[in-house]
Amino acid sequence: MTPDAHTSSASARPGRGISEVVERWAVELRLVALPWIVGRVLTVAALVVAEIVVDELHRGADPTQLRDGLLAWDADWYQGIAEDGYGGVGEVGLRFWPLFPLLGRALALVVGNVDLALLLIANVSAIVFMVLLRRLVMRETGDEALATRAVWLSAIWPTAFVLVMGYAEALFLALAVGFFLAIRSRRWGPAIALGVVAGLTRPFAVFLAVAAAAELWRCWKRSASRERLLGLLAVISSGVGIGIYLVWVQIVYGDLFLPLTLQSDPTRQGSARTRCRVCSTTPETSSRGRTSYGRSISRGGCSSSRSSS
Repeated sequence: MTPDAHTSSASARPGRGISEVVERWAVELRLVALPWIVGRVLTVAALVVAEIVVDELHRGADPTQLRDGLLAWDADWYQGIAEDGYGGVGEVGLRFWPLFPLLGRALALVVGNVDLALLLIANVSAIVFMVLLRRLVMRETGDEALATRAVWLSAIWPTAFVLVMGYAEALFLALAVGFFLAIRSRRWGPAIALGVVAGLTRPFAVFLAVAAAAELWRCWKRSASRERLLGLLAVISSGVGIGIYLVWVQIVYGDLFLPLTLQSDPTRQGSARTRCRVCSTTPETSSRGRTSYGRSISRGGCSSSRSSS
């Protein structure tokens, strides 16, 4: 091959690489599209059935969570944080990690609506998660039937409604599975980035360190010094993401572990009714005009309205 031909061939590779990536994603998106759609149909159908049942059996106004639809429970908190910041929802909102509402706030500048932005991020993340899950199962087992079952189960398992609603779970799962794929292929650079971002999304990202440490241990003896260093950075990456948020909390609120303390409080677990059983008689109206029980308590007790940012 002549130098000119070699140069021409090399310059063509990036284009071919991008084309191959796009083609691969197109194929994989088609493979997971049906379970993704079915999961959304089932969730919306459940909401419709719940509304019908409540209309028949319940006197008075519908429960707040039913009126909120896909933006109920945790999604209502994320909406409040995206729209008004942590100051707008009170200190108790700190137990919801920042990346998802921050992305929602940014995307809202484009789509014009925080609610729509959060739902778009959650549902796009869900289909990305399914593609990556299928890819991970195929990489580890080579069993296409197993990969298909894994995708279907992730889409229709009873708790899969969190991948449809305005929750951060879909985003976190996409990042986590991407992290697993990266460490299994020893691509430590992407793993570091994914770990940090996952740590800014959910505190459970800390457990990614276990997977990274196990993978690094497997290849430690045959790895060069640079790879070992990158592997160690991948191990701590999710902790770095978590630490960034906790340090910000320390600077602003003066309590490094406040989000974890709030999350461990048993009175703030479960449904909005559980979280706000003390102040359920003084609901507040959210900026969307919804009655929002979920955001009506502060760190020390109850308040009838949200504080401003």
